[in-house]
Amino acid sequence: MVQQLNIARLVLVLVTILPSAAFVSSTGSTTGRPRSCKLAAVTEEQVLAAVERAEALWADSLEARKNADEAAGKAEAARAGADGDHDSSHLNPKIVNLASVADSMEADSFVEQAMKFSEKADDIEAKAEAALEETENLLERHLMDFPNSPLAE
Repeated sequence: MVQQLNIARLVLVLVTILPSAAFVSSTGSTTGRPRSCKLAAVTEEQVLAAVERAEALWADSLEARKNADEAAGKAEAARAGADGDHDSSHLNPKIVNLASVADSMEADSFVEQAMKFSEKADDIEAKAEAALEETENLLERHLMDFPNSPLAE
């Protein structure tokens, strides 16, 4: 009877202290606090999968940032052409003006592309930052569950 009372107290303490995300129902659901629950240990595989997700997001972010930089470079080059950095004194002014307008429109298009890529990179970076934070939390929980894990090094 005393042992059952101590177990009940321990369960009550665990339920109030540990976050609900650490509890998994028998069906695998982590929403809320299920009636029958067990402590879910974070495995090495889960940590490594989270690391891979975060790394993939950072790689995607870098690619989007490179695309934004490339589009910005093209916009600068097109703007330089539109500003008349070349000798056009011997050409018809109407043709030069049309070419300048076309270069300006092309530059605007590249600026728009650069902004889209930059926004995309910002969004991916935010997701990558969240994934990194999740990875750190999973690693911390894993090391609490498995202090002798190879990931401790």
